[in-house]
Amino acid sequence: MAQATARLGNVWVSELKFEKDGGTAVVGYALQRPGIPSLSNSIGLTRLREVTVQEIGKAKVFRYDMSLKIDSLYPYSGSRAAVWHDSVRTAIGEIPVSAPSPATNSQGKGE
Repeated sequence: MAQATARLGNVWVSELKFEKDGGTAVVGYALQRPGIPSLSNSIGLTRLREVTVQEIGKAKVFRYDMSLKIDSLYPYSGSRAAVWHDSVRTAIGEIPVSAPSPATNSQGKGE
């Protein structure tokens, strides 16, 4: 997504929100309307839901809202990140994560 916005220029993402259906809402702004479908096409399986015109200061901008569907999520993904994650986990084993004790404050000292 960062590469797509950098390549297009004048298009940026302001929010990423997980949706109940497993997708991700991508909300942002563009200075030129044609950049929005270009971004949508370059980041994956998306559905452009809304484009509105807003004025920020004296500039007219286009606010977009699109839904991004992730092809597959870990552990079912064959992505490099998933493969790396599996290789590191195999090498170091499971790392237990425990919640902080209620008797300690934010600096780790007793009350």
